[in-house]
Amino acid sequence: MIREGGRLRFLAPELSSGHSAFRTATSSDVYSLAMTFFNLITLSPPFLEYQSEMKAVHAAENGARPQRPGSHNLPPLTAGVMWELLEKMWDHVPENRPSASDVQMHMEGIMNTPV
Repeated sequence: MIREGGRLRFLAPELSSGHSAFRTATSSDVYSLAMTFFNLITLSPPFLEYQSEMKAVHAAENGARPQRPGSHNLPPLTAGVMWELLEKMWDHVPENRPSASDVQMHMEGIMNTPV
């Protein structure tokens, strides 16, 4: 399991919980991608309010997700649509997360929306 730096903050809760073998799936990759998008949008790592990596991991395992920032690097309309996508991508239930192709389709729509 990945145990260094800020990477744990990007790891899907089902992988960090230790309840099952560490085996990635598309759904866990989508979760990690959501955390990466969050990082890019806010210029802050997910769960910045937790200084300890393990506290951040435990918060995610218990259903916590990053708070919607007051300021970000996106126009308001784009930010709203992007936030809705992030919420779907980091759903606590892996089966509820969109597929990678759905994420791609949503991102193409977001990128092609006039600001």
